[in-house]
Amino acid sequence: MATELSEEQLPIDRELGAAVLSLLPDEWTGALLRVERVPGEEEAERYRIQLTPTGKGQGSVTPDEEVEVAVQKLFLLHQRFKTGLQSISYTYRQKKDGSWGQVGEYEYDDSDEEAVG
Repeated sequence: MATELSEEQLPIDRELGAAVLSLLPDEWTGALLRVERVPGEEEAERYRIQLTPTGKGQGSVTPDEEVEVAVQKLFLLHQRFKTGLQSISYTYRQKKDGSWGQVGEYEYDDSDEEAVG
């Protein structure tokens, strides 16, 4: 199941990365995308999305619809696999050759797990 999730998540990660990188000012050499799931009424989830610099550069960038759609796809995928995904943090860093790398960290709700003991 984890392999299937990874295979389905890869194109979403690429879509999200491309959307984020297209928004970054030229002077930024790194960025942090932080997304938190905000449960809503009647299954209407929302997402708190922040995009800030981590290297050279200042200020913040307002995520656009492309970022929002990719975020929603990612959380819906995890919902389908019942992972309990609560938040994500993706760090983007510009490499010396000008290309970009991406590292993700995921936080899950563990309240559904049974206590061991």
